[in-house]
Amino acid sequence: MKKQLTERILNGYEDGTFKPDQTITRAEFAKVICLAQNVDVNVAGTNSSFTDVAPDHWAASYITLAQAMGIINGMGDGTFLPENPVTYDQAVKMVVCSIGYGLVAEKSGIEPLFPQAYLNVASRFNFLKGISEGAVNEPASRGLVCKLVDNMMGINRVDESTGEIVEGDTINSSVMNSDKVNGQVTAVYGTALEYGRTSPCGRNQIEI
Repeated sequence: MKKQLTERILNGYEDGTFKPDQTITRAEFAKVICLAQNVDVNVAGTNSSFTDVAPDHWAASYITLAQAMGIINGMGDGTFLPENPVTYDQAVKMVVCSIGYGLVAEKSGIEPLFPQAYLNVASRFNFLKGISEGAVNEPASRGLVCKLVDNMMGINRVDESTGEIVEGDTINSSVMNSDKVNGQVTAVYGTALEYGRTSPCGRNQIEI
């Protein structure tokens, strides 16, 4: 899966370099998270609720999808700041939430929820395996987020309807047993991307 991660999810530069010490923007990482879920779909035309993400922004579809899936929720003031570097703690929260461990963090009783509860969950469940702990509020490097996502892909998902960890249900296992789908996302669990429509999706389902 490392070859898939480096070639399909987080690409290098045209000169053949990867530049692991460079930073990665919040928009770029939103795309990485969606691709890591084996979802590369067109949701163009669906307006983001973030005031600073225009419909024609290159990553608008990924940001909209990541928001619908509960992976991101912006800065609390209606903005997403897509061109800002993603920080270490933001990146950790996103990978934790992408496979259901946000619920574990929320139920942990640890305060503050962000970033401490997410950082504790990441440490406890091996999201940080092989990673030298980063600094809160400091930009994360491309190499660090690559390792975070690589770890995430092998960790058992949490069933958000029960809060239970599902043994053997990882992104890696799902990718190995599924085909890549192209199309337009119309709904995810709890959210339909068409106003006034109820989502028909269950947990871990996406309607295309």
